[in-house]
Amino acid sequence: MAFYNGSTTLPGLLNMMADKLIASDSKFSNPYNSASRYTGDANDIDYGVTAYQRRVIKWEDPAKSGQEKTMYTVFQLPYWSTGNYSMFQFRGDVAWYMFGIEVIVSNTWDFNTHLPSGEVQRTLIFMASYSGGMTSLQGTQLMSTNLAYWMWVDDDALSPDKGNGLVVMFKPDAVTWGYPHTSCFNMEKLKTKDFSDGYSLWHFESFWNATPYVGGNQNALTKKWAWVLHPWAMPATDDTLGDANDFHYISQTWWGQRGAGTNAFSIEGIKGVDFPVWAALSQGGSPPNVYFIKGIIHAEPRYNNKPIGTIHHCFPWREGKGIIDQDIISEPSPSTTKYVCLAKESPYSSVKLPMAIKYAF
Repeated sequence: MAFYNGSTTLPGLLNMMADKLIASDSKFSNPYNSASRYTGDANDIDYGVTAYQRRVIKWEDPAKSGQEKTMYTVFQLPYWSTGNYSMFQFRGDVAWYMFGIEVIVSNTWDFNTHLPSGEVQRTLIFMASYSGGMTSLQGTQLMSTNLAYWMWVDDDALSPDKGNGLVVMFKPDAVTWGYPHTSCFNMEKLKTKDFSDGYSLWHFESFWNATPYVGGNQNALTKKWAWVLHPWAMPATDDTLGDANDFHYISQTWWGQRGAGTNAFSIEGIKGVDFPVWAALSQGGSPPNVYFIKGIIHAEPRYNNKPIGTIHHCFPWREGKGIIDQDIISEPSPSTTKYVCLAKESPYSSVKLPMAIKYAF
């Protein structure tokens, strides 16, 4: 089985993602197996001290060399030292925080400090955001909030893409803190590269359905993040080049551009990824055809100028063009790959995140 869906909590999803990846391929391993750290629960020696639920996985391909050979990935609920809250400050100009999964990737690991080392980058999977602090009770309630999830994992023994990562989309119930968000996260290994860029084989993308604000920067943050990562190329976190926080959620007019309204503004798309044509249904044919172009990942996300490969786990689709939530899109024969179309709002906003994720290979 490679497609999973149901309901869980954010700590449950964090552990499921780590477990499914480790089980998907022998190139994945748990560096802290049977240890007291990165346990994914409250038994972690650092739980409530410097961390909350967290897991780390190592990916290594002995056949590769250089920066393509090794990658460590941490999934963790972020820790805020002032008050011991489970939140992450993601804007530097004002105190805006998120509750969700902090994803950290690195090319080496420090087993003395038990932290990522070398080239370190991060992205964020938002479950909720707010402009104020969090109480311990709110943190506990957030960790137990129910969320519906849909996840594809490249773990089937018969799949030619076995071990190539996962994509997950989730929708939370109403929360006790801030604005809840529906989010989609993709972690995918490139099948092929158009050229040898000297960086990792992997790429990461994070998306959400809506935002309660616009603008912002990361200039004052020490822990910078980006919507798109292609380790170990520089991510788009530099405000002079287009800060990642300036780009909020997908609209059907342009990738990453805020939709029409009083707070609308014109910007470039999220740097590091392109989705040139959103999926739409033809008016003819029996059955009718769906037309789209798979996403393109760039070798250098910061500059968005070097396309290097294709995204195969997910793509956005257009509402009001003949496709609806739960529709299945099948690739033309001889391919047997299928995608399930999901369009999920959140308790905070009726704006939907229309994303098709892989459903069958």
